[in-house]
Amino acid sequence: MLAKKNTKQAEAEINTVIGENTTFEGIITTESSLKVEGTVKGDIRSSGHVIVGTKGFVDGNINAGNLYVAGKINGDVNVQQKTQFVSGGYLHGNIISNDISMEIGSMIDGMCKTNNGMEGLEYKSIPPKNKELPTSDDKTVEV
Repeated sequence: MLAKKNTKQAEAEINTVIGENTTFEGIITTESSLKVEGTVKGDIRSSGHVIVGTKGFVDGNINAGNLYVAGKINGDVNVQQKTQFVSGGYLHGNIISNDISMEIGSMIDGMCKTNNGMEGLEYKSIPPKNKELPTSDDKTVEV
């Protein structure tokens, strides 16, 4: 997750902006930060911050150092550090990131994997307790 302070700081350091009512077609490669408020039809590769603003749309894959999503992405995402989805942020594709946070009202339509050094852990599902649901006559409820 990108804290508000970090997001504001990243926005202040943005070198490239794809503005509203602008469409870019092709591959964007940059070592600095990028903000998309228009449309990008192609891949984005940035070692810095990528911000997809509320009116931004990316139809392609994104590889970034950090990612902030308030708009729409149609493609796969690979983020080295932190990804933050705010309300209205939408991803139709798969995501790999070290850290992912999502606000209510954001959505990922795809597979999600955190890559935080826990690849060797084995997860086991815990079987549910075999209890009947309480009826309206019950005075106590056991959880």
